Amino acid sequence: MCYLIAKKFNSHGCLAIKAEYGPELASLVDYLGRKKAHTDVQVLTVSSKEVFMEYAPYTDIASESVFISKVLEM
Repeated sequence: MCYLIAKKFNSHGCLAIKAEYGPELASLVDYLGRKKAHTDVQVLTVSSKEVFMEYAPYTDIASESVFISKVLEM
């Protein structure tokens, strides 16, 4: 298990969703990364929210479709 997160540079906090490593996650990271490539939004995975406190506070999103919508609106 890991977390897919989206964060605006120089802002406080991020969006997060629990995810499983694999081809589907890689495709989603690629898609969102391309959509936000020339913006101030960073899309990445982290193994543990407790280890990567520089992204806190985390706003957990339960639904992948809601997460995608919110990231695209950033």
